[in-house]
Amino acid sequence: MAQERCGLLTLNGIKSAGLRNQFSDFYESMFKGRKFSKEISFLREEFIRFGNTKWGQSTIGFKDAKGLLADEKRFISKAEYARLYRLTHPKIEKMIEDGILVQRELKIGARTMRIIDTQKTQSPSESKGLLSGRQAASQLGLPLSVLQHLRETKVFHTRFRRGYESSWHIDDVELFLERGISLASIGELDTNLTTLEAAMRFKFKDAKTKADIVTAIFDGRLTPVGRLGSKLGSLLVDKVQLEDFALKKRSALNGNTYTLEQVSQLTGIYMMAVESAVDAGLLIGNTYDGNIRVPVISVELFNQSYIPLSKIAEKLGSLAQHLWRTCRTNHIEIISLQYKNGLGKQPILSKRDEQNLIEIYNQKVNEQAPKAKECPSYETIFQNYLFALDESNEYLPCLAGAPNKAAIAETCGFHRDVFYKNEAVKNLLESFIARHQDQTSTRPLTDIEGLNKFLDSLKKEQVQLLLTSSGRINKQGIAKAAGISRKVFDRHPDAMRLVNEFIESTTQVKP
Repeated sequence: MAQERCGLLTLNGIKSAGLRNQFSDFYESMFKGRKFSKEISFLREEFIRFGNTKWGQSTIGFKDAKGLLADEKRFISKAEYARLYRLTHPKIEKMIEDGILVQRELKIGARTMRIIDTQKTQSPSESKGLLSGRQAASQLGLPLSVLQHLRETKVFHTRFRRGYESSWHIDDVELFLERGISLASIGELDTNLTTLEAAMRFKFKDAKTKADIVTAIFDGRLTPVGRLGSKLGSLLVDKVQLEDFALKKRSALNGNTYTLEQVSQLTGIYMMAVESAVDAGLLIGNTYDGNIRVPVISVELFNQSYIPLSKIAEKLGSLAQHLWRTCRTNHIEIISLQYKNGLGKQPILSKRDEQNLIEIYNQKVNEQAPKAKECPSYETIFQNYLFALDESNEYLPCLAGAPNKAAIAETCGFHRDVFYKNEAVKNLLESFIARHQDQTSTRPLTDIEGLNKFLDSLKKEQVQLLLTSSGRINKQGIAKAAGISRKVFDRHPDAMRLVNEFIESTTQVKP
């Protein structure tokens, strides 16, 4: 009577799972004790192949299997499979549990024999070779401890290959790298971005949290915006997004609480005023190991109910002091948090009054806007000033041969910083100087030009240059006689060159 068990037809009453024993009468009559048994050895091999691939209800004995290649055997024991692919017994059991290996059972009398059906089992993938753990980590641009955790959590996918489970296969590393760098194209680093390699240097209690950052990039919780190279460590992420993610991770590691510094970052309360917020009941503070920590839920409730005026001011392009004055004028209630050092206060506004304050501020700005339009721009003021100079055939006020920007700005009624920050004004100044470059009759001489003119006059009068008693050049005396700044000898290499050429040309000697 036949029974079906675990997908394999099991015959009651047979005494062996071996192919030769199951077909003992046929085998012995055909292949044993016959004079021409050697001549029909090919039939014996075909019989063995039939039992191996077609019959499916028996194993092939060691002697009979000599003519088969190792990977030609359909049914082999777990021990033989482990030796063939260098796998441990626990790994074999796990593969059977995961369905990678198909196990069948043969009932031989009262005994059940478990074997691996290689025809129904996934074959191991080929491997280009092995890497050490450090080599794999270096190739990916990640710490080894992080990479190991990624493999344990199946983020780093591995295929079934020959070799030990702990091996790092080149194929797996290359596939993981290709999967990672395909998330972003080549980009450039700026102040708002940081690399994954830099994020891996964050200080956490264990490698698991760092691995979670990598996992978040792969599952979309963190979005890479570019990459600098061909390694995962070169992936670029937004600093604010990364810091927010890291902050939440650190909070989770500490019982879902934040440090005072983290609270300051999340709420906008100045660090010097966070403890005052706790004292005022705006935040809940608990002491852990002598340090005050604030629960996550408390920070979330604060952000839902309150907002520092500094945050609103930043959004409106104003100052917190101006908004505070507006609140006092319009009787909007403000909570003042005293600084820890007692030297100041930070204003906090209730969220319900935020929109009202913004509307009052915008209305005030709109009322003042027409007046602001009546004032000419810096560009117009400076352009009119230069036009007046041209009309009167005058040059810019100078100091040590260069335009005196402080004096010019004072005349125009704006700060000298306008010449550095306003591109239009800066271009007008450069254009004016270039136009008058050769008009020495209206333009004051530069220090170099003044020195050169002074030396030319000495040559014409055949007067030697005064030196010190030790024969050195008297820079202070020359500058005074030429009417230039003494600093020209420190700032302009040409100044000393002109003096040396004068001394050589006049064959001047030490007095």
